Amino acid sequence: MIPEITNIVYATDLQAGSRPAFRMAVRLALSNNARLFFMTVIEDSNEYARRHVSLAVTDKMLKEMETESVDRLQDKMVKRLERFIEEEMEQGVEFPQGKPELHVIEGAHAEQAIIGFADRVDADLIVMGKRRKHGMDKLLVGSVANKVLKASHIPVLIVPLI
Repeated sequence: MIPEITNIVYATDLQAGSRPAFRMAVRLALSNNARLFFMTVIEDSNEYARRHVSLAVTDKMLKEMETESVDRLQDKMVKRLERFIEEEMEQGVEFPQGKPELHVIEGAHAEQAIIGFADRVDADLIVMGKRRKHGMDKLLVGSVANKVLKASHIPVLIVPLI
């Protein structure tokens, strides 16, 4: 029996060139009559960076800066989704389970935040893009997509990006 797909998480880094993964997530949601969740992760700054920033600003100012950053990302996602729907969707086509939900998640590690979010929304599939890395980058830096693929207990669709 083929598993039913009712909830899809599209995890993005919001960088240019990620539209192929975006399109795939939308296409899968439409064809499976599934609910779609768009999410991005703001990774916590490391302790070294926090210590240096705290020399210049108060804890209250730092918290305000972090909140503003999350708000800006949320606004960026909303605008991006609206632009995508306007440019890519056929006139009159609607999402079967309502407009996609947008989430900006803060976490220490992006892969853990993505998997945790997918668990919370009872996702059946995670869709992500993966940029092609060359040479030592590929060996030294494990991509978030690779880490999610290895750690996830639900299917992960990796869409190659340019």
